[in-house]
Amino acid sequence: MGDRTIHWTQALSVGIPALDDDHKTLIDMLGRIFAVCRAEGNHVQLSLLIDKMLDHVHHHFDHEEEIMADARYPDLHRHLDEHAKLFIQLSEVLHAIRNDPAHGANEDIRAFLRTMLFNHIEHDDRRCADYIRDAASAPKRGDAAHTRFQT
Repeated sequence: MGDRTIHWTQALSVGIPALDDDHKTLIDMLGRIFAVCRAEGNHVQLSLLIDKMLDHVHHHFDHEEEIMADARYPDLHRHLDEHAKLFIQLSEVLHAIRNDPAHGANEDIRAFLRTMLFNHIEHDDRRCADYIRDAASAPKRGDAAHTRFQT
């Protein structure tokens, strides 16, 4: 049963550097939580890492939602609901790990967290990022490409 660590890869990029940086940080934090659990590390350290991760998730979701609102992302409300559900699930699992660090060393728990995070990034966040990039590259009113044929 080999250890499957968690790492950000280019395959997880959504193509928006600020969001990719947030995702890298989240994945790194989760990896550090797993490492402390596997090493049966300091409970205080584990608790601080969990608090820091939950705080970062909250700020990341706010940041991402602001970007989506600014871009007038049409599926914003669904994405907000998804963030709320993810935060509840993540909080519950991380609080269980805080109460019993052995949970964080359990491969099933780690696989669940990896899958939850990666699926959200690869599907929901990527769909949103694609929309934002497409909207940013579309000609705007008054652009030369848009007005070229108007007289």
